[in-house]
Amino acid sequence: MRKPSSANLYLSQKERLGLSLLMLTLVVFIMVPYLWRPKIHLAELSSLPKIAPIIKKSFAKNSHPPESKPDKPSPGELKLKNKITSEVIELFYFDPNNLNESASKKLGISPKAYNNLQKYLKAGGKIKKADDLQKIYGMDAELLQKLRPYLKIPETKTRSGKEGHPTTNSLPFTKKIEPFEINKATCEEWKSLPGIGDKLSARILKYKSALGGFIHKSQVCEVYGIDDSLCTAISRYLDCSPSLVKIKINSVDLDELEIHPYLNHKQAAFIINYRRQHQKIKDLKELESTGFFKKDELNKIEPYLDFQ
Repeated sequence: MRKPSSANLYLSQKERLGLSLLMLTLVVFIMVPYLWRPKIHLAELSSLPKIAPIIKKSFAKNSHPPESKPDKPSPGELKLKNKITSEVIELFYFDPNNLNESASKKLGISPKAYNNLQKYLKAGGKIKKADDLQKIYGMDAELLQKLRPYLKIPETKTRSGKEGHPTTNSLPFTKKIEPFEINKATCEEWKSLPGIGDKLSARILKYKSALGGFIHKSQVCEVYGIDDSLCTAISRYLDCSPSLVKIKINSVDLDELEIHPYLNHKQAAFIINYRRQHQKIKDLKELESTGFFKKDELNKIEPYLDFQ
């Protein structure tokens, strides 16, 4: 077989140029689809319909149209969120002197403040203006600012028909309460006071017994369940002539001593142990010198101690 000669494989300059152009053309045709593909995709995506309007339309079909809200809602329709209880409160016109429990809850008034308001009213108090509600213990100041515009307290009229103090005929009948001696008062006498029932009267008598008698009528306010407003209301009916049963500090036992409201268990135990070590406690200064008691604590308990 005859081998091809190298002369037959030789290409001229024109042939080499043509072959180069042919190869370049093939490369261009191969690369064009890759170079133009991103633009084609962007064009296709831009021609698609927008999703947001479609979603809005689908939601619009399944939901009711939003109700138009008035610029200034009427009191019965105005609802706010109570920052303390996280409950929605409803604002409406009300008279605090004739407020029931259900309405107070809607207004956001706490049960504690409502109970204190009722005690204040039963004791003969009256809310004449918004500032009077600040006197009620437990009333939230921020809530009161929201309630101010909705307070509607009927104005009383005189016999002549003019605004002023109520006439005698318009006043409700109230039983006259005579002041009494608190160290001799019975359970029935305590219950005759406004805001004092069976439980409170029993607590007062028990507290007086534990003390050994009242020195001042203000001590009645120390009884659990008597708040500041109730204390103020009943104070005018109380008289006090001290009649004390004193503690014999040098012979009393621990059980009797720690019952006293002005001594706790640690203080009572200290007195008993100190007395055992020193046989007798001479006076209040000796207890003060131990450094175990504060001066105001000893001054409070002093009238009830007998060092004989």
